Amino acid sequence: MRKILFIGLWVVLATMLGATQAMGQTACFTVNNTSVCTDQSIFNFTNCSSGAVSYCWDFGDGLGSSNLPDPTYSYTVMGAGTYTVILQACDAANCQGNCDTTAMTITVDDYQAGFTGISLEGCGYLIATFMDTTSSLQAAISWAWDFSYDGVTFNTESNSGPNVGYYYSAPGIYTVAMISFNAFGCSDTAYNTAFITVHDLPSAGFTVDTTVSCDYPFTVTFTDTTAGAASWEWDVDNKPGNNWSTDYTTQTFSHTYTDTGCYNVALVVTDINGCLDTVKMENLICIAKPVAEFIADTIMDTSDLQLPFVTEGCVPLKVHFLDQSIFDTTLIKDSIVSWYWDFGDGYTIMGGNSTIPDSTNGCLTYCTYKNPTHIYVDTGRFTVTLAIETSLGCNDTITMYETYMCQILGGPCTVDAGMVPFVDFTVSDTVGCHPFTTEFADLSSSFANNWAWDFDNDGTPDDNQQNPAYTYYQDIGFFDVSLITKFNGCKSEILVKDSKIQVLGPRPEFSVKTFKNNLWSDDMHFCFEDSLLTGGWNVQIRDTSNGPPDIWVWDLGDTNTTKVIDTTFYIDYNTLFVDADTAIFPVDTFFFKAGDSNTCGTTYYVIKPADTLTFDADTVPPVPLKDTVHITGDLMHWLGMPMDTNLFGIIGIEMIPPDTTLPDTTFVSADTIFSGLCDTIYIPEDTIIDPPFPLITDSMWKALPFEHTYYTPGTKTIWLYTWKQCPTCPDSLCVDSTSRAIYISKIDAEFTRNQIFGGDTAGCAPFGVFFEDVTTTVYDSIQRIWDFGDGFTLVSPLFPFLDMPIPPGTHPTACQPGGSTTGSYKQVNHVYCDPGTYTVKMTIIDMFGCTDSVTHQVIVNPLPAHTSDSS
Repeated sequence: MRKILFIGLWVVLATMLGATQAMGQTACFTVNNTSVCTDQSIFNFTNCSSGAVSYCWDFGDGLGSSNLPDPTYSYTVMGAGTYTVILQACDAANCQGNCDTTAMTITVDDYQAGFTGISLEGCGYLIATFMDTTSSLQAAISWAWDFSYDGVTFNTESNSGPNVGYYYSAPGIYTVAMISFNAFGCSDTAYNTAFITVHDLPSAGFTVDTTVSCDYPFTVTFTDTTAGAASWEWDVDNKPGNNWSTDYTTQTFSHTYTDTGCYNVALVVTDINGCLDTVKMENLICIAKPVAEFIADTIMDTSDLQLPFVTEGCVPLKVHFLDQSIFDTTLIKDSIVSWYWDFGDGYTIMGGNSTIPDSTNGCLTYCTYKNPTHIYVDTGRFTVTLAIETSLGCNDTITMYETYMCQILGGPCTVDAGMVPFVDFTVSDTVGCHPFTTEFADLSSSFANNWAWDFDNDGTPDDNQQNPAYTYYQDIGFFDVSLITKFNGCKSEILVKDSKIQVLGPRPEFSVKTFKNNLWSDDMHFCFEDSLLTGGWNVQIRDTSNGPPDIWVWDLGDTNTTKVIDTTFYIDYNTLFVDADTAIFPVDTFFFKAGDSNTCGTTYYVIKPADTLTFDADTVPPVPLKDTVHITGDLMHWLGMPMDTNLFGIIGIEMIPPDTTLPDTTFVSADTIFSGLCDTIYIPEDTIIDPPFPLITDSMWKALPFEHTYYTPGTKTIWLYTWKQCPTCPDSLCVDSTSRAIYISKIDAEFTRNQIFGGDTAGCAPFGVFFEDVTTTVYDSIQRIWDFGDGFTLVSPLFPFLDMPIPPGTHPTACQPGGSTTGSYKQVNHVYCDPGTYTVKMTIIDMFGCTDSVTHQVIVNPLPAHTSDSS
């Protein structure tokens, strides 16, 4: 049904038609409605003319006319359009005589409702949008929508406007209807039959022939059961937490899993309507492989397991085995039901989680099949094997060598059963000079296969070879040697040979201090400026040798002074230097001070003078004469012990009556020096001087330090060579040496300016200068610092990167926005933008932290002013 809107307009056409009003006649008419719909298109014309007797009507559609005064007319034939209605009023019949004419134009409009939509088809549900498309010269002003019109009853579901949306929550085919109205009351209804289609979603589903396995490879067949499915996407090996990946696109297939774990399976199906559905089943496929594992120990306290585990010892050897097998049965209805043990000695067991009968393996195996205890009665090295099996028939096997205990914890890897070996040994040499190397030979039982040697009395094994060599270099004196042997972990008694080894002195040692900043320091290096106060680099050297040696020969590392050989011997307690290269350093004189008033008269002293001689680097110094050691006074009284005639190498002792003077119990702090006629004494800290310790040991001796000055930089290696007479040695002499190094830095900082460009150090702004570090050092430089004098500094990375390229964009300026400093940290290009005189400083730091700096000037002149010749 169509509705037509007529819009009427009054138009005076008298002038247009050339009609003139006759005298006394006036044409006039009205119409009942100038705007009507086509279903209301009957027009009632009312004549209001005056002075006329006949009327002629032309309704403007080319079809209708009338002579009635008040005609009725309908435009049902021509329909919509614009029509001009003309009335001619005349004073004679049949529109003759004098006439007057008037006209009116009316418009008959076709009002036709309509609408369209988007998103008209969906799956499962649908959100559709509808838009009014009504055709009318007079716009619609209200709408009524029925989104699921049943063809009978119009149910208004929305009247919100010309464009509306609607949510279809259920599958189906829907007819949509709309009624619209305009301001003149015209209305029309538009229908779109089967306009909306909401398809049923496919119900995705699939079947599998199996889901659980205890081993791999594991093959599973998948079959889609979705009705109407047209395409498929499967992800069948997605472990929890992983992203989707399409594995198959067919309806049915088989997939083989090659690893343990649980897998999610997901299927996306598309039906013939293009609708999708997804089904996902988490942990659907599970493969849990049992993993055999065990630990073993001779002492198995499961409430407090102690490392390391031990599976060695003497027969009969009892070893406990604890099953540690792993089997994840969280998603699998399975369990370990059988254990098989092969103990490696010919005995085996197999059973479930139950108690082992007492008579098993001749009563050598007991406890449970899962956690058995086995007694080894034969010696040997045995590899144990465990095999487990589940109720589904899955199994795993492991040897003791493959266990976590062996591979990660470091053992044990076998069961070692042995018997007690006999232990004995011999040694090639028992007496020798420090450092003393000798060889030991095992004489134990031939079946022993493990040895623990202790050569230096510290209780810690020093070697586990059968026939080792050992060098005694830590100390001198007598050393016990002990040996323990084992056979497959079965340990012998410890064999100790008391004072088996004698290491003879001397054992050279010395300390060095460096004089820096008016203090003695333990640093072993000097910077060049450390010589400014002393004119050189001073070191203090103190001998701490054990022995003591008979002769000390020092090579102080200098080569600046040499002297001819002087074979003159003389006594001088404190003369330590011969020349810049060598010196012989004597032991201090050792004193005990008595308590009476006559200090020097009652001082007891042992004098061991030093013989000093000079020789060049290629000369072996002679053995000096051994002076008689002089002893005066009551030595027995002051030592408080029977006199050992070999004490301090004393050759002769003069005994005098005991001194009855009471001891002096004055408390003297460490390193106290008594000077004068009685010379010096060293007292350990917190020691009462009188009476002294009952035993005077070498550790109570302390040598006087001596000083040396170096005058050239570089590495100075100080060597101490010691000699001691040794009647029992092959050469009747023990010779040893040791060394320490002193490092004296020297840095000669220097750099060039534009050297490769002719050496210009002045130029017009902007002026680029090429700086190159040409520093010489004794030791490696570790950092370089440039100060260009214009506010910019450049600090290099530390060694070994101090010559690296400079990063781009370093020091941007107005004239060099991309960076005014380029090149490398060693070869630097720097551009000066502004005129001026700049002091450039370079600082070098070496590996010992010593520094040196050098400065040079760069002159940047302004550009000359531009002048023009006005003439």
